[in-house]
Amino acid sequence: QIAASPLLNGDLADEVRAQLHMLIDDQFKDTDSVGPRSYADFLVADPGAAERRHAQGTLAALSEALQSRKVG
Repeated sequence: QIAASPLLNGDLADEVRAQLHMLIDDQFKDTDSVGPRSYADFLVADPGAAERRHAQGTLAALSEALQSRKVG
């Protein structure tokens, strides 16, 4: 559904993809990055627990899925 979004196929597609990659590459680079820690904190979970791995892995999978699809 994300790959089929008008945001990834319209006039702003390049900017949206760039912002998504920046989010994934910077904020969710690894389990010690701010994104996974914030996700675990949001869930009131142990920040060293599986929740950080889940958050980082989910965004990595999203990135791979978007890169493997021909969008635009």
